[in-house]
Amino acid sequence: MVRATETKVSALVYVVAILALHLLPVPLDAVGVRARCTLSARLLHPFFHASWLHCLVNGWALLSVVFIYEPSPVRLLVCYGIAVSFPASLFGCATPTVGASGVIFALLGSLSFSVRRRWYWQAWWAFFLGLGFVLPTTNGWVHLYCYALGVVIGFLCKPVRR
Repeated sequence: MVRATETKVSALVYVVAILALHLLPVPLDAVGVRARCTLSARLLHPFFHASWLHCLVNGWALLSVVFIYEPSPVRLLVCYGIAVSFPASLFGCATPTVGASGVIFALLGSLSFSVRRRWYWQAWWAFFLGLGFVLPTTNGWVHLYCYALGVVIGFLCKPVRR
């Protein structure tokens, strides 16, 4: 119970932080991850968003997943690490990418082995990953990278049946 409360509080603090940071007039070029970006941009990109709608949707999605599945705070931290480790130069990302969706997709991938209807889960997220490549302002490579690494983490951390 304490762990679930810690996770929910952590997620709420994160969402409040991204909402508050959206009020600051920070140019996205300074905080977006792209090829040859600074370390600070790499670490900060999950905290900044391109628009209010982007900010609210990411906050709602993160809180929904955390309140329904109650992942541990360590899992959230690992998902943040996955998101900031995106190799932008490998994928040729010249324009800056911002947003918490990498953290969210890593979290969703890591939960893949915790849900009952795994194929249904994977089919829906495959659809949304594909949608990320079709929408013009979405970086589908970040989503795919984070989801795939999340699936690997979920597989490595799944309970062993005896």
